[in-house]
Amino acid sequence: MKLSSSHLTCYLKCPQLYYFLYIQKRFPHISDKAYYGTLMHSALEKWFNLSNEHNTPQMFIDDIAPLNKETLLSFIQNHSLAKKLTNMDIPQTLEYLWNFIQNYNNIDTHYIHEKSFAVPYAGITLTGRIDQIHEDTDGNSICEWKSREIHNKKDIPLEFLLQLQCYNIASKHLWTQPVQKFILGSIKGKKLFSFSPEELEAACPESTVKNIIEKIQNQDFGKTIDYCKHCAFDKECHPNPTNFE
Repeated sequence: MKLSSSHLTCYLKCPQLYYFLYIQKRFPHISDKAYYGTLMHSALEKWFNLSNEHNTPQMFIDDIAPLNKETLLSFIQNHSLAKKLTNMDIPQTLEYLWNFIQNYNNIDTHYIHEKSFAVPYAGITLTGRIDQIHEDTDGNSICEWKSREIHNKKDIPLEFLLQLQCYNIASKHLWTQPVQKFILGSIKGKKLFSFSPEELEAACPESTVKNIIEKIQNQDFGKTIDYCKHCAFDKECHPNPTNFE
């Protein structure tokens, strides 16, 4: 069985939502909010890839765009999702991204973007994709970007911490050197929240990941009432689905 960090965070929100999406394969209409987050991620990925190119030791690199606000604006305006987001406030989106990028000015390390992984764990294959990895002589740092506005560490949703914990688990298979720091970036909040491995374990224990995996394997798909107001299936939800075909 393969389970991604997205599978596990979905189950954490509501087991029955997991059932509808990943057992019944019923995918609702993608929301503008989801499109918006994807666009933001894509723009940041392009920016940081371009930044890496500018910092390469090669003497001759042709046709590299300048690293400025206009370049970032072009990434937003020319993205294929921009046409779907007809109500998007482009100047505001530009400010969100530009201000967030300024927080990276003091991180002077080589970084890797969109690192995919598939590692054996707790009887399954755990998969996922890490937004950014900073490589340093003192150890690696793992970064995850979120478009949600967060201003305080205590307000970080548990599903975001669970995602970082999945990356922590994967990192032990990917590198011999331990990860020194986990960073959650709030794009709209213009904040970077840092966790040591010990702080991450205290905030979201590895046992949480194992418990969710075990419940999925046991087909435990009961309903979480608190998530109903956010769910596309709220009007047809029932307490204990039994047909798992």
